[in-house]
Parts: sequence; structure tokens; C-alpha cells
Amino acid sequence: MDLGFSATKIITNSGYRGQGVGGAIVLKNTDFTTLDEAPADGYKTEVDSSTYAIPTGSDNGWYHYDATNMVIQAIPGVVLVIRTADGKYAKFAF
Repeated sequence: MDLGFSATKIITNSGYRGQGVGGAIVLKNTDFTTLDEAPADGYKTEVDSSTYAIPTGSDNGWYHYDATNMVIQAIPGVVLVIRTADGKYAKFAF
């Protein structure tokens, strides 16, 4: 397993939550289609039960939460680059 999802939280197979070498980088203001190479470094991992490689909370990572309308919206231009548990790379956006 490389990623786990629970509501707006995304965990990686790294550090505290797995024995893999996974991790993640949140790239803002990035065009998904032209991103063709994973960054060499800067990947975050989970070090304890309260930390996440992909930040949680409205406007901290990949989403904005509109409390008035109770709507979770992906932030345009945010691309998540994942280092998988076995050291490969993937990108995705919501």
C-alpha cells in the first residue's frame, strides 16, 4: 500500500505509518500536464500519529473547506507528488 485515505486526510507508507520509503510533496501553482519529473528531494513523511506528509486543514494542503456551505473543494493548481513505498513516483491532483 502506498496511500491511505480517510475523509480529507491522506497518509503515506512512510515513517510512523509504514515501513516503506514513501513520502509526499504538495506543489502549488503547478500545471499537472506539464509536470514531467518528480522533485529530487523535499518529500515529507509521517513521524508520529499527529503528523501527515500531506498537510491537513483547509488551505494547508490540497483542499479548501467552505464552512458556510459545508463543501470541500480541491485547490486549483495543487499537484501531489508521491514517492511510493518502494521508491517509485506518481503524481495526482483532485
